[in-house]
Amino acid sequence: MDKFDKQLFSAAVRAAVKVRNLTARAAAKQADISPATMGRIMNGNSPEVATFSKLCSWMGEEPRRFFKAMGSAKQLETIADACTIIENDIQLSRHASEVLSAIVLQLYEAFLHHEP
Repeated sequence: MDKFDKQLFSAAVRAAVKVRNLTARAAAKQADISPATMGRIMNGNSPEVATFSKLCSWMGEEPRRFFKAMGSAKQLETIADACTIIENDIQLSRHASEVLSAIVLQLYEAFLHHEP
């Protein structure tokens, strides 16, 4: 049985918004969902199926990425996973985790587009 990882999904949505340098409202418009729904998702609430589908499509993510087998070890697969770890670090303040997460995303983007 698989379990939906709403924390990972929320972090992926937040990361996608940051990477695209959008406001939550602009991202919601692009994804064809309401700004209120986008806010709830970014705050960690589980989406409805239609919203989940729209956001996965908008992010270019496979929906299965946000489900994990019960009892399986979680693997660090993407930058969104790294941001989730940073944002859930209890030793960091909320502000510090957001700043560090943004720095990681900026560095990731810089290296992603860097040609050797």
